[in-house]
Amino acid sequence: MRSIVLVDDETDMFPLFNIKFKKEIKKNEIKFIFFSSAQDALTFIKGTPPDKFQYIISDINMPNMDGLELLREIKDRDQHQKVYMISGQQSLDAKKEAKELGADGFLKKPINFQELKDLLLS
Repeated sequence: MRSIVLVDDETDMFPLFNIKFKKEIKKNEIKFIFFSSAQDALTFIKGTPPDKFQYIISDINMPNMDGLELLREIKDRDQHQKVYMISGQQSLDAKKEAKELGADGFLKKPINFQELKDLLLS
């Protein structure tokens, strides 16, 4: 089973992920661990062995600590951790900074869930 940490202050995204991945969740192929703040996600990540989750998907634009700060903290801890950034805003600067900080990919909202499934389950 693949465990994915999903970080987004828009909590309406969480049930959407559960719906879009319903079949995979039922088959125990995938499990999501949801956080509505980067700080809460970082606390979990720092206190959990890296082999307990395979991917981290984080929104960029969040209050207090944004996704780029979270990415920086994650990559400082483990350069090999797979981290994908998502954003509804198509800022080239944010995309460039995410890449420079070590993001493994960048997804735009609205999310193409088939593309995401291919990425996470390949």
